Amino acid sequence: MAQYPAIASQVISALAQRIAALETQTTLVTTADVATRLAHYLGELAEELGETFTLPMKKKRTGRVFRDDARNFES
Repeated sequence: MAQYPAIASQVISALAQRIAALETQTTLVTTADVATRLAHYLGELAEELGETFTLPMKKKRTGRVFRDDARNFES
């Protein structure tokens, strides 16, 4: 670490990012409903790709998917 501080810093930074991502994933899986997890995933994907994208379904169908999902997973 003392011999290559720049590399050590990059490794620590990468590990910190991975830990943060795992914490977020764990929180979403244990506390969020499927619609929220899907929305989060799509947002992350758009951020990762650096662009927007279109889902191959109509708005009416999208609403039905989320509404049905909410009904199926209510306690």
